[in-house]
Amino acid sequence: MPTYYLISSSDSDKKWGGKELLRDSIIDVDGAEVGNEVAFGKSSFDQTCFGEFLRTGTISPVQFVFTARILVISDVVRKFESSDVESMEFIERSTGRDFRIFRPKLAVDATDFSRSNIDPWPDHAVLRPWHDPRGRMFLRPAIDWGKIPLGTDAFRLADWPGVSNIVVSDVYKRRIEDVIEDGYISFEQMS
Repeated sequence: MPTYYLISSSDSDKKWGGKELLRDSIIDVDGAEVGNEVAFGKSSFDQTCFGEFLRTGTISPVQFVFTARILVISDVVRKFESSDVESMEFIERSTGRDFRIFRPKLAVDATDFSRSNIDPWPDHAVLRPWHDPRGRMFLRPAIDWGKIPLGTDAFRLADWPGVSNIVVSDVYKRRIEDVIEDGYISFEQMS
């Protein structure tokens, strides 16, 4: 079995300082907010979408929207396509700059919550309807590898409510490292 990694945004201030930053918003051609549908796989990737900068600055090769559920790759980065990953055009409205949004095609309910690192609610916490009763914060998922099809290089943990849910194999990790400068993406090896 290959080695797999959970990917997320690096927290390196040296890399992100002064870089452009996109808002956590994806707008369709009709002006409707579709970010949740796109991030959580409820929408197909068959349309051009739009976004806006939260902060302008120098060009960064990669950004994350909806925390780390979608990769937004600058048009300066080439050769990122894959059969395991779907993409669509993303245009920043104020500048007209082109990006590509990437999301693994496969979404699998494969989280083993009994082995995952989750910050539980205090015993007497009053939960609101939008709170997940399994925990306050979802720090690190553990994966039931029997649910992942053999040969998969990229997938989303459909049932993981944590910050990042994109998992890639060592093969796809190397592919990302070949096209995106070191220090923008963090790879956490999964068990």
